Order: sequence, then C-alpha cells, then structure tokens
Amino acid sequence: MGDETVAAVTGAAVFLPLTEIPDTWEGLPVRILGARAFAGDTTLKEIVIPDSVRVFENFVFHNCKQLRRMTLTDTVTEYGDGVIRACTALRDIDLTMQNENYTLIARMLSDSDYTMTFHLRLPEAEAVLTFPGFVYDFTENTMARTIQFNIEGSGMAFRECVSRTGIDFDAYDRMFERAKLDDIPIITAILTGRLMYPCGLSMQAASRYEAYLRAHEERILSHLIEIKDRAAIRFLTGRRLLSREALAHTAPFAASSGDAQIAALLSSYAASLRTEQEDAKGGASKGSLTI
Repeated sequence: MGDETVAAVTGAAVFLPLTEIPDTWEGLPVRILGARAFAGDTTLKEIVIPDSVRVFENFVFHNCKQLRRMTLTDTVTEYGDGVIRACTALRDIDLTMQNENYTLIARMLSDSDYTMTFHLRLPEAEAVLTFPGFVYDFTENTMARTIQFNIEGSGMAFRECVSRTGIDFDAYDRMFERAKLDDIPIITAILTGRLMYPCGLSMQAASRYEAYLRAHEERILSHLIEIKDRAAIRFLTGRRLLSREALAHTAPFAASSGDAQIAALLSSYAASLRTEQEDAKGGASKGSLTI
C-alpha cells in the first residue's frame, strides 16, 4: 500500500469462536487480511475487524460454515473475490460507517445469496436492514437450444436498493410487498428493523409496516418469543403496538419459553392494557347521566 510498511493477517495458529483482529502487530498497522486467511475454518463464529484494515484479499473467509457475525467499519476500500462466499451461517453484519463507503455493502451483498442483516451505524443515525436470500437457477430448453435463468425470492430486488453512493430507503420499503411472500422470520426481521431504527423511513411506509404487524401480530410475537428477541418485544410493547388478544393467544408460549424476562415484560404490558381499559370504562361511566 504505497510506501507504508504495514502488517497483513495471513492466518492464525489457533482459531477461536470469537476472534478480534488487532489494529497493530509488532508496531505496524494491520492493513490487509490476506488471501484465504480464515478460509474453511470450522470453529470461527464471530470476527471483529478493526478500522485499520483497508484490504480484504480473495476468499478471506470463504467457506467458514460457522461464521455468524462480523463487526467492521467501512474503511475497507479493496474487496477481493469471494470474501464471504459459502459462509452459509453468516447473518449479522455490524458496520460502522465512517466514510460513507456504500460500495462495501454492495460488494458483501453480491458475495452472498443468503439472508443477511446489516446494522449500519451512520454518523447521525442507525439503520437495521435485512436482505432476504434468493435462489439463482437455470433450466435448459433443449427444443429451443436456450438456457433460461430464473431467480426465486425477493433477495435480489432488495439488493438492488444499494448502490455505490447510498441506500434507497424508499425503494427498500416498497420491496416489503414482495417480501410478504417470504416466511415469517424474514418478514419480522424487516419489519422490526425498520420500525426500531427508522432511518429514512417515511410516514407512509411506517404505516404499512404497522398495518401488517397488527394483521399478523400473533405470528410475529410468537416468533419474537421463540428467538428471545427482548429488544423487539420491548419496543413493540413500549409503542403499544400489540393487542390484548395477541397477548392472550401467546401467553402459554411465553410462559413455557423459559425466558423469565420476556414473560414478565408481556405480563406487565397486559396489566397496563387492562388498567387503561378499566380507566376508559370508568371515565365513560362518570361522564354519563342516568334519568
């Protein structure tokens, strides 16, 4: 990298489930993750990459089947081929945006056809965006001597909302109509991510998300209980976006989930809804006149 003397990570003697790459090594800044440095590792589950790193060489994390989470910044300006390809478990990308380097997001998305959620830490806000997976397939038409390509799933369309210069949040939110065909975990991730971190979220889009939530609140709440997403449940109850009916239907599941915090949170919220209803009835009675 020019005339600068730097250190490159070319591998590790021992791989650990959580690996934090140092920003310096023997007094030199760590600038490069070398080709295939972690490729094929079967123990790595989470990697933390410092903002000193500028280069991902080819296939750095290729085929890391257990890698689930990556934390990094957008200081990476050179992204090689297949960096996260075949990382089938990689779902969470925590990305601090220092330089508005949206090219890095686009390259990572093009490197994986699996569902991925980006937690973007922007200078003035945060955004949590889930990009569904997709299947790219082809069939051969022997009669016509042609090959027909087919893309199943909404993931490719969602990825097209990201360009080198930014993210089209309005286009991303419009894609929710297509995402409704996906399963409830993906729908829930998109919906809660946008409502909890409403960066670039219009009032119209927020209303659409909330309307879908109210129409499917029991399924969404059940999923959040299943994955023990306390933050999302706390948000939805704090915003009064869940009805007493949904709580009643999911109460047995919450009680058997083994998560005392979620059970207590939902119980407290249900009690507050009952109090509000009783107060409303009491106010109506006081305001009436019997002759």
